[in-house]
Amino acid sequence: DAANYNLTSVGTTTANITIRQVNVTAQTDTKNYDGNNSSSVLPVGGALQGLTDAYTTVGTQTYNNKNVGTAKTMTATGAVINDGNGGLNYNINYITNTTGVITIRQVNVTAQTDTKNYDGNNSSSVLPVGGALQGLTDAYTTVGTQTYNNKNVGTAKTMTATGAVINDGNGGLNYNIAYVTNNTGEIKKITATVTAQTSTKNYDGNTSSSAVPVVTGLISPDAIATAPTQTYDNRNVGTTKVMTAAGLVINDANSGGNYNITYVPNSTGIITVRVINVIAASSTKVYDGTVSSTIVPLYTLQTGDVASTNPIEVYDNALVGTGKTMTASGLVINDGNGGSNYSISYVTNTMGVIQLAPTVTTLITSAVSVRYMDNLTMTAKIKPLNTGSTLTGTVAFSIGGISYGAAAVVPIPGSVDGSVQAMMIKQVTNLPAGYTVTAVFSSTNANYSGGQDTKPLTVIARDASPYVSTGFYTGDHFAWTTGPNTSTATLTMTAAVKDANNPSGDVRGAKVSFYFVNGTTLTAIPSAQNLPVGLVDVTDGSVGTASAIVQLNIGAANAASFQIAVKVTGAYTNDPNSSLSQTIVTVSKPIAGGYIVGGSQITNTSSSGYIKGATGLTTDYQFDIQYTKSGTNPKGKANIMVRSYYDKYGILDSKLHTYLISTNAIALLNVANATALGVPTGTGTFSAKANLVEQLADLSNVSIEGGATFQMTAYQSNCDQQISITLSRNAGGIWFSSNWNANTASSQLQAVTSGSHIDVSGGGSCGSAIARSVTISVPNAPPVYLPVNFTAKALPNPSHNQFTFLFSSPSKEVIKMNVLDYNGRLIEQSRSISPKQSLQIGQQYRPGVYYAEFIQGSEKIIIKLIKEAN
Repeated sequence: DAANYNLTSVGTTTANITIRQVNVTAQTDTKNYDGNNSSSVLPVGGALQGLTDAYTTVGTQTYNNKNVGTAKTMTATGAVINDGNGGLNYNINYITNTTGVITIRQVNVTAQTDTKNYDGNNSSSVLPVGGALQGLTDAYTTVGTQTYNNKNVGTAKTMTATGAVINDGNGGLNYNIAYVTNNTGEIKKITATVTAQTSTKNYDGNTSSSAVPVVTGLISPDAIATAPTQTYDNRNVGTTKVMTAAGLVINDANSGGNYNITYVPNSTGIITVRVINVIAASSTKVYDGTVSSTIVPLYTLQTGDVASTNPIEVYDNALVGTGKTMTASGLVINDGNGGSNYSISYVTNTMGVIQLAPTVTTLITSAVSVRYMDNLTMTAKIKPLNTGSTLTGTVAFSIGGISYGAAAVVPIPGSVDGSVQAMMIKQVTNLPAGYTVTAVFSSTNANYSGGQDTKPLTVIARDASPYVSTGFYTGDHFAWTTGPNTSTATLTMTAAVKDANNPSGDVRGAKVSFYFVNGTTLTAIPSAQNLPVGLVDVTDGSVGTASAIVQLNIGAANAASFQIAVKVTGAYTNDPNSSLSQTIVTVSKPIAGGYIVGGSQITNTSSSGYIKGATGLTTDYQFDIQYTKSGTNPKGKANIMVRSYYDKYGILDSKLHTYLISTNAIALLNVANATALGVPTGTGTFSAKANLVEQLADLSNVSIEGGATFQMTAYQSNCDQQISITLSRNAGGIWFSSNWNANTASSQLQAVTSGSHIDVSGGGSCGSAIARSVTISVPNAPPVYLPVNFTAKALPNPSHNQFTFLFSSPSKEVIKMNVLDYNGRLIEQSRSISPKQSLQIGQQYRPGVYYAEFIQGSEKIIIKLIKEAN
């Protein structure tokens, strides 16, 4: 520093030497924290004077504090100057330095070896060890803790310390703690115990148990990932069965590696016997005569078990029916335990059905084409499905829907399949056409069904023969017009038909039509077409007649002839062009007309017809016919009483019937007179529409037919008095003939009984015969036929409820009604029924037979009513 000074010598008389200021300057120092403020660096003293002044010591310097920091103030102190004056020549000025640095001291906290059992965390009970601290006062508040690198079981696990806290008066900032790991840590496995629990179950064919074993020893938050299960030692029924647990999977984030699992068995397991229901199933079969069923009952075995013998089921009986009880039995189970794992319960079923066993019906006919009324053999063979029982029953035969009756089946000799047969030989009554023959088998064995079969059949017409040798026509051959100035005559056309075939048929299947022969053409007579043929004798179907009243007009001629042809159709056929089918009818204008009158009886000797008179008894008659004053129309009436042992169907019975024939609708009266050998003769013939009724024991009448064709001929030659009476059926045939001539197929004159009376104009007189004078005028007017038009119908009849009556009549006169029961007692009466109204009665009637009588003027209708039970 001398260069800093320019020394100037000054002379004075007073000299003072003042204390020299000298700086001792603290120097920059950097040290690692050592717990004190000392500095190893010495301060630097300023230059001393002289050659001998020297620092004994420049002193020391210290940091302003011991703590870590920079720009720390360094303060020097303790400098000692050896100046020969005890250092008093100098005033030491200590200069600080603010560049001191104390750096952080590194201290190690080292994790220590630790061994523990797995406890679900990475904590360690061993403390780490801290490195030495500086100074006397620095100390560890805590050396912290150490942890395993994870919680899982393992060796050479890294132990990491943390959390050390140093109390150094500077909040621990003087130290930088370095944590030193340790790779000798160990976590050992712990044991989890799985204990099987008591379990009871019904035998199910396996060793599984629904009970859940109990798991102990898990450390939270470890959990069960897969719950353990337990099984029986075997699947068979028993007690004190060993239960073994298995299958625990632990979720410990280490795939369960933190645990040793110990399974603890249990010997209190129970498997009870399983009750199995063998349920008879609904079964349907066709009757076979046995109770067996092909249906297997329903049952369910546990997996692995099988039936060594399947169960069967049977019906309660072998008969056809529904709601039959099905009973199961016979199940044998192979379960590896002799079937002891099951208790079998058999459950019945009431839904069994045994159906009718079908049969096959085969129809065989003796021909595919027959004539009407020919015999046809019909054979039905019936084959049953099986021979469970004997097949019985009947076969109904029909042709074209018409029943021909039924025949019982009989076994076919030598048949081994149970087949039976029924046969019937019948005359075919179907009219000519194509038909279907049907055989319907009805089983009387309730276990078999019926059946049917059909075959085609063609019915052709039979040949019709004329009954009399002169031909088919037996009607009027001559007829008068109603007067000399009129052109129209009314006559009855009749044809007699005979079946000469073998076997004999029934001529009621025939129809008769009358034709005019015009050259080569047949022209139909409209009022005489398709007339029904009825029997003359109901017991003889080979002879019948058909008739119609026909008007013929001769125009301006006095007389004319008509060639008439008879054509037979329906079930019979003839050749209408044949001479035997044709005849000539003559019509002539008469002389002035007259009258006929008579009364009393004739004795029945050769009567015929459905209601032919009883032989030996009498038929009463009364008639009074004459022309009107104008001479244009006949008028009068006739009443006949017939006593017969035949009912209205022509059936002979033991009851004497009384039939009444009455007419007041005279269509034709012809009177002819002549003188033969001086003896006057007179013949009167009239035709009319008549009503036929039966008089019952109570005097009430039952209508049989209205508008039937009536013919009467009266002959007188003084006391020779004869009469013939014929009443034809609307359906063909004869109701009544007073004296039937089979050769001519017509009624013949018959003498009246003693005391009876016939009077014909021009026929002379006999004792008390009444003479009549008749004035005749003949205008150009045709005769008038007054039909019976009053009708009554009951609908429905029979009835379950009431009867509704519908009336038809040209008259406005009121209708009277009487209703009688079967014993003749009056049930209901009405006297003022309008013919235009409908009438309902009978709703309150009890079931039975009643007769409703309706009267309008002189006409009466009786209807039989049948009231059926509901």
